Amino acid sequence: MTTNGPHADEHDQGVEPAYGQGPAYGQGPAYGQGPAYGQAPDYPPYPQAPGYGAGQPQNAALPGPAVRFGARFVDGLILSVVNIATFSILGYGFGWTALTAVLSYAYFVGFDVALGTTLGKKAFNLRVVGPDGGRPGPNNAAVRELFVLLNIIPILGPLLLVAAHIAIAVTIKSDPQDQGIHDRVAGGTRVLRG
Repeated sequence: MTTNGPHADEHDQGVEPAYGQGPAYGQGPAYGQGPAYGQAPDYPPYPQAPGYGAGQPQNAALPGPAVRFGARFVDGLILSVVNIATFSILGYGFGWTALTAVLSYAYFVGFDVALGTTLGKKAFNLRVVGPDGGRPGPNNAAVRELFVLLNIIPILGPLLLVAAHIAIAVTIKSDPQDQGIHDRVAGGTRVLRG
């Protein structure tokens, strides 16, 4: 058995170089031949507990109904400025109701087609994708947002619009791809993070 100084014991397995006698500067392993970046040499990777960083869930890019609601709420705040401005010009009546519904519809369809996101979705880092994975086409976006026009119907329109939002939220929550009924009717559009 070899010893490494005055405090050697039976667990010593070899002779270490004397102080100052390590490899010369620049004489380590060739570039790229050492341990992987971030991995200690001679130690196995730290085990991951299931469900805690052991891998990305399959639907990691799906925002869920709460985040989508937040984005829609921000869009509603933006559109309320337009609604107040048109109200001050037209006053309350069918003309104002129809105009605000059409402007809201044009806002959602226009932004979805042109940018793949509305200002509210952009604030939450969300985007709408069509069935092919790119921005939705005009037909997909137009069908997807048709429910916004329910507000034109006198008296019942606002109630129908609330019912449509509830139906969309329930279908988003129950669908594994977070698709609302309006996404499915539009040919398979989806809202994703990023």
